Amino acid sequence: MRQEAIELIVALKGHTLPKGAENAYNRLCKAIEQASSVSSIQSDKTSDAEKQEPIKIDGNTSDGYHTFNELYEFRKAYNVALFNEWASGGKCSVHKSWRHHDGELCFGGGWFIVVAVLPQGQISNHYEAKDWNLFAIPEVERALFEFDGHTGNDVIERLEAYTTPQPQREWVGLTDEEIALVCAECAASAHSWNDISFARAIEQALKEKNT
Repeated sequence: MRQEAIELIVALKGHTLPKGAENAYNRLCKAIEQASSVSSIQSDKTSDAEKQEPIKIDGNTSDGYHTFNELYEFRKAYNVALFNEWASGGKCSVHKSWRHHDGELCFGGGWFIVVAVLPQGQISNHYEAKDWNLFAIPEVERALFEFDGHTGNDVIERLEAYTTPQPQREWVGLTDEEIALVCAECAASAHSWNDISFARAIEQALKEKNT
């Protein structure tokens, strides 16, 4: 529409116009001039915006509460506490190594891997050499297990599943008939039996009933 108006102005320029048409022509010229001025300003603003440097994101970038560096240190501290507790309590298989399972140095050197094997699967992280002594866990020549492809989300899901309390199964005792059967089996045994052997037989019957 604007281009058509400009072409009309060019075509009428230099022609003698009736008074009413001349006024309309002058208003049209002014409108085109103002529109061109606004367009020029907008173009300048766009150009200035394009010249602005992109926001730099690094370890000091904050979410409003913590920087990326702080969050990394938090994760490392929690990981150290957890792995050391597992190692001292024998709760999970944990180890650290300078080499991956294939024998290659972690990231070419200067880094090491820590690995824990939960019932739900592996979890692992890499840390710089300066953090080696923070992990008081067994050291091995190379990671004991081949990487199973776990992602960050897999680690979260495995940890959540590991820490979720499992429902306790109700303990079921023996009925009088089952106890009498154990007594009969002991009495019929070719081997002599006593209080200890009877207690072991009862214990075995209870395990079989509750597993």
